[in-house]
Amino acid sequence: MCENMDILSQNNDTRDEVIFQDDALGSFGQMGEDFDDINSFMDLSRKPSRIQDCNKIMSEPSERLVQGAQMAQAVLGAKLLSAIQEQARDDLPSKVSAEYIAEVCFSSYARPGLEFKESSLVNIGMMIALNRTPELRIHIAAALNLGISEEKIVETCRHAMIYCGVPAGREALAVASDIFAKVRGTTKEERAKMS
Repeated sequence: MCENMDILSQNNDTRDEVIFQDDALGSFGQMGEDFDDINSFMDLSRKPSRIQDCNKIMSEPSERLVQGAQMAQAVLGAKLLSAIQEQARDDLPSKVSAEYIAEVCFSSYARPGLEFKESSLVNIGMMIALNRTPELRIHIAAALNLGISEEKIVETCRHAMIYCGVPAGREALAVASDIFAKVRGTTKEERAKMS
């Protein structure tokens, strides 16, 4: 586990929390069980890391899996990935899901057309629209890792409010506020004293 961690999630079900920390941003928390499926997708050296499908075993990671792992490291940062790997489940459903996420989702970051920062802001908007708060926390933290300003993240949340509704936008802004404060190292009590 990483040192100096804090909880991001408001999720009360902490059965399988994922704890992570990023190089540039300091500690920024734990995720709920919604992230069980991404827990092992970057650890290509983990044994056994092959998917078994009707007696067929993949002997080597695909080129897209390797590319996706590289893109994930660039987007999320090394310490976040390391912490996710430490919390990884070692079962077939988790591996299938994790490999899919790397091969399809993260390898898409290598496509031309959108910069990492642009993709990150799109992801934030989509997580708001889909009401996927645990994933939103990851994507806001990743956006900060990529150097996206707090102001741009807040404006993205505000803009999503137009199409997703005020409750979704307010929740996203509250999530962003919590993550920003944790990155700065302030607690809820300290923030309450400031207001």
